[in-house]
Amino acid sequence: MRKLGTIECEITSRCNLRCIHCYASAGECQPIDIPPNLVKSWMDQLLEFQPYAFDIVGGEPFLYPYLWEVLEHAKSIGLPVIINTNATTINRETVTTLKSCNPDVS
Repeated sequence: MRKLGTIECEITSRCNLRCIHCYASAGECQPIDIPPNLVKSWMDQLLEFQPYAFDIVGGEPFLYPYLWEVLEHAKSIGLPVIINTNATTINRETVTTLKSCNPDVS
């Protein structure tokens, strides 16, 4: 079976910045979060196609309330993860927790 490249998934529209170049800026709109059971189901289905990685984007992924649940699931099924972040919310506790899930962070 042919392998897929990187699969990008916008898990949340939440963002804490208002970058003029970005479509996902903090604003008046109600944030939208993809339910974690749906994200995990997509991960399970994509695994059979051997993607290079599951790229979590947003908004700001670290504002997604279920990020750790989703990362733990990816780890449990052996799915490589990339997190695209503005890194403004990352602290020592976040770094410590990230080490256990081992995603690439950019």
